[in-house]
Amino acid sequence: MQAYEAEGKNLVYLDESGFAQDMPRTYGYALSGKRCYGVHNWQAKGRINAIGAIVGMEFLTVALFENTINSDVF
Repeated sequence: MQAYEAEGKNLVYLDESGFAQDMPRTYGYALSGKRCYGVHNWQAKGRINAIGAIVGMEFLTVALFENTINSDVF
């Protein structure tokens, strides 16, 4: 990496990450001694995928996708 930087080339860092649209919470808050209740729709589907690129300390781009990420999308 140092050799590329010495040649004046920029390093671009890419990352892809996915998020469930309805992620159940595993923890909650309640008054001491009281039970914490929650609701989850087990039929919910879908994910949002994000792809981002950083050059130096700045975002080059960020994109969101609702479909599966494959080599063509990436």
